[in-house]
Amino acid sequence: MILAGGTYNTPQLLMLSGIGPREELERLGIPVRVDAPGVGRNLHDRYEASVVAELEQDYPLFEGSSLDGPLPGERQDELIGEWYTDRGGPYGTNGQLAAIICRSSVSDGDSDLMLLAMPLDFHGYYPGYAKEATHGRDRPGVVVLKGHTKNRGGSVTLRSTDPTEPPEIRFHYFSEGTPGWEKDLDGLKEWARTQSWGHHACGTARIGTQDDRLAVLDGDFRVRGVEGLRVVDASVFPDIPGLFIASAVYLVSEKASETLLAEYPAP
Repeated sequence: MILAGGTYNTPQLLMLSGIGPREELERLGIPVRVDAPGVGRNLHDRYEASVVAELEQDYPLFEGSSLDGPLPGERQDELIGEWYTDRGGPYGTNGQLAAIICRSSVSDGDSDLMLLAMPLDFHGYYPGYAKEATHGRDRPGVVVLKGHTKNRGGSVTLRSTDPTEPPEIRFHYFSEGTPGWEKDLDGLKEWARTQSWGHHACGTARIGTQDDRLAVLDGDFRVRGVEGLRVVDASVFPDIPGLFIASAVYLVSEKASETLLAEYPAP
């Protein structure tokens, strides 16, 4: 069986099945099948924050455009028409003006910053963010993505034994986290603490060696102490990979497929 519930629901389902930290399970009266203290721990993400400016005039490129799909009976604007014609214009791009990959002053050697410039007032993901971002036609924004962070103190824990109730998700960013958060904040301080966000959460059922007490999986994605159960999703990473996580999740899926086919070859 392969469990692919993601960073939040994979540890939730493991714990509801009796695989997780003994103290956590006993607190809710769940019979302990495997005492796995690493389940739901090691939750981490990367930090992002935007710097938004205001120009003296609107972008001429967006003049007359709603920056949205036409409503029923409404005439489509020229930018959408351009995209329908030859997939060109702004709608044929990912919306970025430029991207720069570089190293911060606290980098361990690898590039740990990505700066994304865009002609939008974008400052995070929240209900209605996409619509609100199109209202300011005179606002360039630069998203600063801190790719590799030191904090590994986040956790996913159960609120109850009800599988339909979302688990308790606590990233423990900054001062609540593990040592190293000070470097993550160096030069940004209160602004980053209040304005940053993340959307690449991972690590809550991490792969590790036999002597790693908090490792949930072995190198073949098998849940330690359980027969016939594997995990294949973003929860498997011991450390957050790269600058964006999607391609790494695809690679994990390919690796898991290769591992399973080698173990169970087709007849």
